[in-house]
Amino acid sequence: MLVKDIMTKDVITVKKEASIREIAQTIVDHDVSGLPVMDDDGTVCGIVSEGDLVRKEFAPELTDELFILGAVI
Repeated sequence: MLVKDIMTKDVITVKKEASIREIAQTIVDHDVSGLPVMDDDGTVCGIVSEGDLVRKEFAPELTDELFILGAVI
């Protein structure tokens, strides 16, 4: 089996200017755990996940280096 056999082909994306509220609502509306983030040229410039949103909500002062697989170390 190859990645192309299981990947999502109808990808839901967000613009890098989207608000956190918009991202969270898109994740809920489409029942996905993460979204590719697109720049103005339509190029993927990042990914935002449920974990990213939870981490920023509950521990905004902690740096990303202190998180491993969604857990605080």
